[in-house]
Order: sequence, then structure tokens, then C-alpha cells
Amino acid sequence: MPSVPGSRSPVSSQPAAYDVRDYGARGDGRALDTDAIHAAIAAAHAAGGGIVHFPPGTYLTKSIRLQSRITLSLGVGAVIEAAAYAQYPFDAPEPELAPGAEKQSSHGHSHWRDSLIYGIELEDIAILGPGRIFGRSLVRDRAVPAGAGNKAVALRDCRNVLLRDFSILRGGHFAMLLSGLENVTLDHVTIDTQRDGINIDCCRNVRVSNCSVNSPFDDGLCLKSSTGLGRPRLTENVTITNCLVSGYDMGTLLDGTNRREVDFSRPAPEGGTGHLEFGPQPGTLANRGGPTGRIKLGTESWGGFRNITIANCVFEYSRGLALETVDGGVLEDVTVTNLTLRDVQNSPVFIRLGKRNRGLGEPRHGAVRRVVISNVVASNVDPRFSCLIAGIPGQPIEDLTLSNIRIVFRGGGTAADAARELEEHETGYPEPYHFGVTPAYGLYLRHVHRATLHAIDLRTETRDERPAVILDNVVDAHLSQVNAASAPGVPRLRLRHVSGLSITRCAGMADGRDITAAAQSRVWPPRVFVVGDSISMDYDQPLTRHLASRFACDRKRDDGTGSSVDLDNPQGANGGDSRMVLEYLRRRRERSPIAADVLVLNCGLHDLRTDPATGTKRVPVAEYAANLRAILAEAAGMGLAVVWVRTTPVIDTLHNARCEKFHRFAADVDVYNRAADEVMQSAGVPLIDLHAFTLPLLPSGLVDHVHFNESVRERQGAFIAASLVALMAAGLPRPSSSATA
Repeated sequence: MPSVPGSRSPVSSQPAAYDVRDYGARGDGRALDTDAIHAAIAAAHAAGGGIVHFPPGTYLTKSIRLQSRITLSLGVGAVIEAAAYAQYPFDAPEPELAPGAEKQSSHGHSHWRDSLIYGIELEDIAILGPGRIFGRSLVRDRAVPAGAGNKAVALRDCRNVLLRDFSILRGGHFAMLLSGLENVTLDHVTIDTQRDGINIDCCRNVRVSNCSVNSPFDDGLCLKSSTGLGRPRLTENVTITNCLVSGYDMGTLLDGTNRREVDFSRPAPEGGTGHLEFGPQPGTLANRGGPTGRIKLGTESWGGFRNITIANCVFEYSRGLALETVDGGVLEDVTVTNLTLRDVQNSPVFIRLGKRNRGLGEPRHGAVRRVVISNVVASNVDPRFSCLIAGIPGQPIEDLTLSNIRIVFRGGGTAADAARELEEHETGYPEPYHFGVTPAYGLYLRHVHRATLHAIDLRTETRDERPAVILDNVVDAHLSQVNAASAPGVPRLRLRHVSGLSITRCAGMADGRDITAAAQSRVWPPRVFVVGDSISMDYDQPLTRHLASRFACDRKRDDGTGSSVDLDNPQGANGGDSRMVLEYLRRRRERSPIAADVLVLNCGLHDLRTDPATGTKRVPVAEYAANLRAILAEAAGMGLAVVWVRTTPVIDTLHNARCEKFHRFAADVDVYNRAADEVMQSAGVPLIDLHAFTLPLLPSGLVDHVHFNESVRERQGAFIAASLVALMAAGLPRPSSSATA
């Protein structure tokens, strides 16, 4: 967009300028200038476009309706001021664009006409400074009184938009709401407001640079993908660079005092708005998380976010960076670099995948993946909240990288804080204070797959009884040069249900001495020990290979008797029937307990062997069930979590024609599997259904009466490996001796 020309001559190579005073505007702050402003806009539009210029003065107005190819130029000393709506009503809000759109988000996200300046379905528009927009009468409440305006600037479904070099004081619910825009440049804009600063909602190709936003009572610079447009749409291809966000008292960024006098710890009195004119809502807690101010993706996240870069930004006296998707949209391909944060009011980094599911139509599953955060420095951080990065059960955050991060927290956490169990809050509003004090002081990851943590330094100003880092239900985490202070006797790292963990050059972490006793058995790599029949011997190599990067695998070994010579007479590596497995585990518990985390267990094929002459079973099913309960007690005595693998199928006619010494029957396999299922389920032991997996591969997959060819063995090993990874990520319970006796 061109700048304001020096001349209004129609023969100039620049677009013509239309001075609002030439159309009757007074600019005295008393007379209503709306009609004059609209007359200037109409004249410029009729000429094919132009610059509507505001010379020095205060222009009292209600809603200003933009048109295509119009630039509003606010000169030095020019102020566009929102008139009192009781005397001069603003334009009425349009109907919502889809049924339920407003209910799922808010009035503010779903209407544009009830604003000080608005444009709908326009192209080639601009607002230029250095003047100011003052929303004196704009309301910030969700409930908008009749005739009121609640946004300073609202644009919907426009393209080619330039916003530059002006300021906004008191912007209402949103100082700027940009919805469904294409090709936006927002540069050198200063906002000092009582609620949201800049909301970029369902937009594509947006460049935000050199902006300062002070918004103590809501988010400063916020990307969203709400239901307001009535259709799901990504916010994508956005860069945010060289910006400042803060939570100073409203109005004190622009006046240069940067005051911090609002008391966020107590409710505002009934009938008042707190300490300042533009303070918290009457009768409510002023702000449970302190001043807001931050850069954030979400909360409205129906459409999702893609290709976002945030760089070279400063946060002061505000909440930290928040990346959230909780309404079914994706959040992917996001890079954040070169941030400084000071006087941080909650988690310096908060990443959340949830399922609040505020959308239209059927709920969808969201995702967070490929997020890179680097070069972050934060100091004087609220001691209640660590960096908090949390997916939900079954929907982990994926492919996360944190690097070159230095954070200093105030400290003071207690042992009781360290023992807290955070609730999942899957469907709730995503905000750190809803989780409460975190059990780690520095970094808490839960439900994350593939995380890289490199060159991270965590410190506290005072003693803190919490671990620096907690990994909970994390798969494939790689820690390198993570340095964290800890109080004497307090672990630096605590692990819970973690698999595929590597630790390199992390002081006090790699040797396990700083890991809590409860997590000692979760040290990387988690150890799997297999006890099973000859079927398990066959899939042993594929299983070990598929788990190589995640688990250390071992099994019951050949004792020199040649377990592979006669597979029908179990010995050595062949676990045999339930009596043999029970005896083996008893010996190991007494003499040399199995050093592992997970016991992968199977027996049954040898138990159900039937004598062709008498019809008797080798181990009757009632004894089989009793043996399994005793086996679980032995495993519990060695501190082992157990995973049960269901017995593989047989085909009566093929088996019994090929094996004359004993018979097996498919019906017996079902009976013994059901008996095992009951024992395992009553003890809380997870099952891997190798029977159902293998059944479709018969009979072509057999090489003899009961064993399988190489292709089937490979597939069985891969199936069990994938099942173990999933179970480990979800967390394996360890049976107690009393529960299984």
C-alpha cells in the first residue's frame, strides 16, 4: 500500500487523498464525525480507491465501515475515538454465520459489524499511522449491551491487508480481530488494551513484526482457528517477529510508566472494576494466573495451526508462551526461537493437546507434532509452574525439540508439591493453573512421543524440594547437556512409564543415582525378559530386533540341554508348561532374581496337550489357572510388571495327523486362553492377543503341526514389539503379591 502523498492532486502518481475535514468532519472530540468519514470513504471508493486522511484532531465516531481499495491514514496527532454507545449506537451485529458458532466460541469471535472500524469481504485495504484509535466506550464483556461496540478493528474474509504505524488504546474485547484474511502485513502497531490485543483467526499468509502489545487481562498476540466463520479453517503460514508482549496496568505502556499496581490476588469488589478503570470483571477473581499478555496459539482451535514461526520476541510481566489445540485441530510445523521472558506469571512454555471439542459437527481428534523451540531465556519465573508439555492418553504430542534454553525459577517448592499427581483435565480449559502446582520445578512432559531435549539449563533462586525434570508416559526421549540444579537429596530427574530414553552429558542424571527409587527400574533402556514356549523362541529374534532402540531384551536361556533339539519336550530356553514356568520363577526369585522391568510371559500349549489314549490333559485347566496366579505372585516378588501373551491357535486335523504322541484341539486352546484371560484381568495384567493376530495366517503359515514359517515369525515379533511400546507408553502396573496370591 502506498504511503500518504504530499499532495491531494488528482493528477499525482499516488492515489488521491480525501481529507475527512473536507467532508464535514470537525475533529473536536465533541461532534459526531461518522457521516463525514463515510462520505470521504464513499468518494474514494467511487474513484476506484484512495487514501482517507485524518489530520490532527479527535474524531468522535460510531462504527466506520471500510470499503475495498481504501486506506485510512491517521496523521500525527489524529485520534479516532469511540463515541458513547448509549447516545450513538454502533452497527448491530450480523447473524452468526453458522448455527451454534457463537455458542461454541463467543460473541466476540462471531460478529464484526459491532466494531469501531470494520470491513467484510474486501480487498486492498489499509490502516496507517502514526495516529491513534481510542476505544473509549468499547466494552470487553462477553455479554454485549444493545448498541455497544466491542472491538476496535474487525476484518473478515478480506485479502491484501496492511496495518502499520498506529496505536490502539482500550480496544474492547479484541483490539484487533482478523478473521479469514489472506495476505496480511501488520507492522509497528502498539496496543494497550483491557482485554485481547491482536487475534488472528483462520488467516493465511500473515506477517506480524515490530509490534508492542500490553494486555494485562487477556492474551496479547493470539492465533486462533475458531468456529466464528462457520467452517473449519487453518491458521497457517504466519510469522511473528520482533514483538513485545506485556501485562502492565492498562494504559501504562503508552504513557511509559509500565506500572504494576493491579492486585491479581483478590476479587474485584461488586459494582467496581478493581484498582483501575479497565480492571477485572466485577465480583470475580481478578485473574487466577496473574497478568496475561502473552503470545499464544489457541484456545479456539477447531481448524488448527500449520507453518507458524515466532522469533525475536520479548515477554515481560506476562504469562509464558502457550501452544494449545483442544478443539480437534492440528498444531504442526511450528518453530519458536530467540525469546526472552522476564517476571513470568505461569509456565514459561506451555504446550497442550486436549479434547475440549468446541467445534461444529462431530468431534475430531487433534494433534500436536513437529514443534521446535530454541534459544529461550527466562528469569524470575512463578515457582508454582514448570514448563508444562502435556498430551492426553492415547493422543501424545509428537516430535518435540527443546534446545538452548536457560530458565531461572524463584523456587520454594515443597516435598508435598513433588508428590502431587496432576489430573489429566482432558476436556477442560487449557491453562497451567488448572493443573495446580507442578511436581517438577523446571520441566514436566507427559504423553509425549519422540522428544529431544538439548542444552537446557534449569535453576532456582531458593531451595526447591521438587525434581527439575519429570518424564511421564514418554516414548523415545533423548536428553543431552541438560543441566539442572537440585537440593541435596532431591533427584534431578524422575521417570514414570518411560521407554526409549537416552541420556548424554547430563550432570547427575546419566548414572541413575539421582533417579527416585520408584523409578530406578525405568532407567534407559527398559529391560524385557521373555519366558515362553517354543513359539516364543521362534519370534525371539524379530522381537529383539524391533525393540532394539527401545528395550534391552533377554529371555530364559538354553542351559546346555539343547532346547531346540526336541521342541515337544521343553527344556532350556523352552519354558514349557505352567508347572515348569512356576518352578523356574521360584528358583530365580530364591537364587538370582530376574533383573528386568517387564516379564513377557506365555504358557499353555504344553499344558493342554492331550493323551490320545486316555484323553487326559497334561495340566488340567483348574491347575493351570492356579499356577498362573502363583506365577504372578513370583513376578510381583521380583518387582516385575507382567505382560501376558495369549496362546497361538492350532488346527486339529493338521496337528493330530502330524503328531501321534499327543494331540491338541482348537477348542482346548480357547478354554485355556479364557482361563488365562480371567486370571490376568483380575490381576490387572495387560494382554497381547497373539492368538487373534495369528489365526488369519493359518494354515499356510504353518511349517509343522504347531510352528510357523519365517514370514509369520517376523510378523509376530513386530506385532508384540508394537504392543509392548504402546503398553509401556500407557504405563504398566506392577502386580502386588497380595493381589495375585
